[in-house]
Amino acid sequence: MNKSYIFLIFAALLLAGLAYAVWVDSAQRKISNKICFWLFIAGLCMNGLLPKGAGAFTRAGGGLGWLDSMLGAVGLLSLLWFAWRARLMGAGDVKLIAALGAWVGWQGAVPLLLFIAISGGALAFARLSASANRVANFRIFSMNLQTLFFQWVAPDSGGAKLDLRQVSADRMPYAWAITAGMLTYITYSYKAS
Repeated sequence: MNKSYIFLIFAALLLAGLAYAVWVDSAQRKISNKICFWLFIAGLCMNGLLPKGAGAFTRAGGGLGWLDSMLGAVGLLSLLWFAWRARLMGAGDVKLIAALGAWVGWQGAVPLLLFIAISGGALAFARLSASANRVANFRIFSMNLQTLFFQWVAPDSGGAKLDLRQVSADRMPYAWAITAGMLTYITYSYKAS
């Protein structure tokens, strides 16, 4: 089978998986373990089955190999485990990003995280701006940033403590940002190569 057909099959799986993750996260505020698992397996297989190359999302194409793919997933999971423990991210978000690590390999892990963070910030800003209580939301956001900053600068100062579990009842489904970050990564990788 031609390598371009193999890539198209895996690209369709990636897009369908991300669309499903966004749909479920928007509806239930939870990302399924099954979709994370199957996206991980598909990413591993794509990079293992395609002939060795610069990466499937580059102009040259080709897979990264089984090891590089696995290192991308394990590296992102290890790094983001701390964000989950600090309750900065949900477990489903961490597992979905780790599954995408299998698609981009260890070489693409940092750029992928950067694109996801930028997408998340832009979507959060848009969500705050579009809300009916935008002034109150920006005031709460500002106070939370100040509290978080002073917790890190002077943790024993006896000031207010920020409990990220209780900051907002209206949490943004982060699968949107993860998907936007992955699509940005794909576009960047293709244009930069």
